[in-house]
Amino acid sequence: MDRKQSLDELKQKIKCPPGVAVVSFTSFTITFHHNRRRLRETVTLKVTQANALYCGKQRERALDDMEKGLMTKERYLKFFPSGKFAHLFGGVKTSKLLIEDVVTEWLRASVDRYENSTFVDYAYAVNNVILPYFGKFTAQELSRQHVIDWAKTDKIKDLTNKRINNMLYPLRNALDMALEERKVDDNILSGWTPTRSASRRKKKSTTELALRAHKNEKLDKSIDPFTFDELDKLINASEAYGPLYQFVAFSGLRPEEYSALAWEDINFITETINVYKARVHRILPKFLHDKYDIRNITLDPFKGPKTEAGIRQVKLLPMAKEALQAQRAATFFDPPVDMGPFGMKKPVFKMSKNKNMVTPDGLRKAWQNSLKRAGVRYRKLNMLRHTFASIMLTCGEDDKWIATQMGHEDWGLIRTTYARYMSAMTENAGNNVIARFTDWRNKDVSENRYATNLPQS
Repeated sequence: MDRKQSLDELKQKIKCPPGVAVVSFTSFTITFHHNRRRLRETVTLKVTQANALYCGKQRERALDDMEKGLMTKERYLKFFPSGKFAHLFGGVKTSKLLIEDVVTEWLRASVDRYENSTFVDYAYAVNNVILPYFGKFTAQELSRQHVIDWAKTDKIKDLTNKRINNMLYPLRNALDMALEERKVDDNILSGWTPTRSASRRKKKSTTELALRAHKNEKLDKSIDPFTFDELDKLINASEAYGPLYQFVAFSGLRPEEYSALAWEDINFITETINVYKARVHRILPKFLHDKYDIRNITLDPFKGPKTEAGIRQVKLLPMAKEALQAQRAATFFDPPVDMGPFGMKKPVFKMSKNKNMVTPDGLRKAWQNSLKRAGVRYRKLNMLRHTFASIMLTCGEDDKWIATQMGHEDWGLIRTTYARYMSAMTENAGNNVIARFTDWRNKDVSENRYATNLPQS
C-alpha cells in the first residue's frame, strides 16, 4: 500500500508532456496515433522530471518523422528500443523529405564539430545560398543539373571553383549524414563539384588581354601590389596608421594576425616576431537563434592562425622594426587586454579614436581616406601583404623563405602567384632586402616622422 501511495505521489509530482505518462518508478509510456491507429510504447527510464521532458521531445521527433514520411523500422527502434510497432514501418522513404530539412538538421548537429567562426561561415552559406535556391527541392528531385544551373546564375558564375566548393560544403555533408541515416538513397555531390566550364564565364582571348596591356590596364586584379613610390606616399598620408601600413608591408602578416599582435610577441634583441594567434572579428548572426534555434554557441575573437604553418617565427626586418618603434609611443604603455585563451596582452595596433584593437573592418574608412590623401589608386588593405611578397621577390629573396615568413603551407604558391616578380635566388635569405635599405634613415625625413623615402623600383 505504501509503495502504491508513493507511486501515486510521484505521478502527481512529475509534470509529463502531452502523450507521456508515468507507469512505474522506472518507466514511462508514450502514446501517439499513426494512420488512425493508437500506438503506445514503453520506455525504460528512471522517473524524473528531466526524463519526462526527454520522452516528450522523443515523441515530437517521432511524430515529425512520421508526418514527413521518413520513419523506418530502424529509425523507429532508435526512438523506442523495445518498440512493439516497429514492423509497421518499412524501408527508406524520401519522397517528402525536403533539402531544407536535411540541411537544417545537419546544421544543428554540427555546432560542436567545428570552430565557432568556421561554423558561422557554414551557417551563412546555408541561410543565404543553399536554402534560398535548393531548400524546397525534395531529396528525390535534387539533381546535379540543378547544381549546375545554380552555378551559372549571375551571383555565382564569376566565383572560383574553390569558393563554389566551399559554399556547397554544408549541402554535401548534410546529404552524407542523411545517407548514413537511410533518409536518402544517394548523395549527388559525393566526389563531384560543378566544373569550371559550368561556373565560369568565357575566358578572355589573348587579343583582349594584349589590348588591355597596351593601355596599361591591370590584367590580374587579385594581385595588385603597391610600388615603392605608392607605398611611400601612403605611409606619409596617415600619421595615426602610417606605422601599421609600413609594418604590414615589410612583415607580411595576415590581417587577423597583426590585429592580434601584442608587444609581448616581439623580441627586439633577436629581431623576431612570434606569430601564434589571430583575431577574427565576427558577429554571431541573429538568424541562428531565431530561425534555427541554435543557442549554445559563442564567438571568441581570439584563436590560432589560419593553418599550422601560420604558427611561426617571423624575421623582424629593419623597416618593420622602425614602424614598431614609431608605434611604441602610441600603445606600448597602455594596459593589457584579455586575449581569450592567450591571456592578458598589450596589443600593438589600436584604432586612433576609440582605442579598441584594430580590425580590417574598423580600418576600412581610415584606409580609404589614406589612399585619397596619398593620391594612390584604390586597392584593398590586404594588398599590403601581397606587397611584402612582391618586394621580397624583387629583391631576390628565396621563395621558400618568403613562404615561411608569410605562413604558407605550400611554398610553390609563392612561385605560381607572384611569378612575374621572381628574381635570381640568393643563399642568404632575408639579407638582400636589408642591404638594399641600408641608407633607409640616412635621408632627410623632417617633413614626416613616418616618411620612408623608399628607393624607386
